[in-house]
Amino acid sequence: PIVRDNVTNVYTETLQNIQARHIYELHKVTDANGCSVEYTSGAITDSVEVNDLPTVSLSPDTVCIGGEATIVFTRGEGAGAMNVWYTVQGSSVGQVTIPSGESSVTATIYNVSNRTVVQVTRITDSLCENNYSSGNGPITYVETKSLPTVALSVTPRVCEGGDATITFTRSETVGETEITYTVNDIYTYTAIIGNGLNRVDSILSNINGATEIRVTKVDYNISGCSMVYSNNGPSRVINTITLPEVMVES
Repeated sequence: PIVRDNVTNVYTETLQNIQARHIYELHKVTDANGCSVEYTSGAITDSVEVNDLPTVSLSPDTVCIGGEATIVFTRGEGAGAMNVWYTVQGSSVGQVTIPSGESSVTATIYNVSNRTVVQVTRITDSLCENNYSSGNGPITYVETKSLPTVALSVTPRVCEGGDATITFTRSETVGETEITYTVNDIYTYTAIIGNGLNRVDSILSNINGATEIRVTKVDYNISGCSMVYSNNGPSRVINTITLPEVMVES
């Protein structure tokens, strides 16, 4: 409805939920006394212009478990600098700004442990605000790749000065897995399980005394992921059997 302000003598009309450009034409005005004026030679016109709501698109990412994901926010509609608010897994809130004249900006999500949902909740630019209050904002996902692991086994007991077999086993058979391991936390070696195989054997020679084998890192070339251990990697101990002594009496 058209409403008159008795102080300023201005008539106003409020329109809601405008979706497109509106053109107004004033053909006739009638006051409370019944007097009127009609614009027969042409209506008085004006228009309401509609600015597009700001929008963005989000890129997905795939990372190794525990890694960092990069989400790219790309400008769609919008004018000037754009502020974008988003959630991670529906709760953690972040905010980025796409500067005026720039097409995109990135945000980093740290320590991704499983499939992660990133969704935009609100966007503002120099003209308008787009508020996704019903949860229908742009959305993307961060997928995760499992970290590689190996099983370790050794010859449990050997004679002093003898040789022991160290066996590394994996569940995959495609691509290469490189294992880094230590002997008594002093010497470092590597072993590679080749494409098409699920195990590799390494020989450790001239063993004297209890010897600990510990895995410190596993790299899998197919996924590009690495499992790095501090002091909690798979470990086994090779024990030695004392050689018998023979005493000769003359």
